[in-house]
Amino acid sequence: KGPQEKEEKEEKVSKYAEPLVKLNGCGDCWAKYICGGGCMFVHRTRTQDKHKKDPEFCARTRSIIQKGLEYYEESRKSETEGELSEVH
Repeated sequence: KGPQEKEEKEEKVSKYAEPLVKLNGCGDCWAKYICGGGCMFVHRTRTQDKHKKDPEFCARTRSIIQKGLEYYEESRKSETEGELSEVH
């Protein structure tokens, strides 16, 4: 393989070195580190570009994450209240 082929391969591979949250433009999304930038298959299916996020997917994912966090918070409250009642 020549130097040009190697350079072309490195250029193609370098695109995958960046995190999906950066490639997908998730900079101001509160859920970006939980979501991780979404699903490339879903984005490609919906937008024809695996690095162009699908707004519906993002909204649905944020909703699911938010609900999970609410359930977690509620379970921690219940657990804490149970511990307090055992002390008294």
